[in-house]
Amino acid sequence: MRKDWVEGKIHPLDLQKAVGKWLANKLEPVYKYFTDGPGKKYKEELDSVKRSR
Repeated sequence: MRKDWVEGKIHPLDLQKAVGKWLANKLEPVYKYFTDGPGKKYKEELDSVKRSR
């Protein structure tokens, strides 16, 4: 894919969208862990911490 992008066969925006979809797919289990799973309590605890800035 990199070779095709360097050679101009893939438009930069198409590459950006493809990488974004791939990354979102890979991070979905982490998102679910912190929104619906056992990590929810950790996220809530972090959200409750007062920010100093």
